[in-house]
Amino acid sequence: MYDRVEAAGYVNIREIELEKYGHYKVKARNAQGGRVKLHVNAQTGEIERNRFDD
Repeated sequence: MYDRVEAAGYVNIREIELEKYGHYKVKARNAQGGRVKLHVNAQTGEIERNRFDD
């Protein structure tokens, strides 16, 4: 999972947590250095949703 998120351009990946309903919650930083929370499909590795983390 780490490699997939990193390949999508996210850095400083500090938390990957398996959530219910088949996805991971990931806390990282985007290319501009902003903190983000991602929801990643556990089976496909596709980033389904991202949002800025305040």
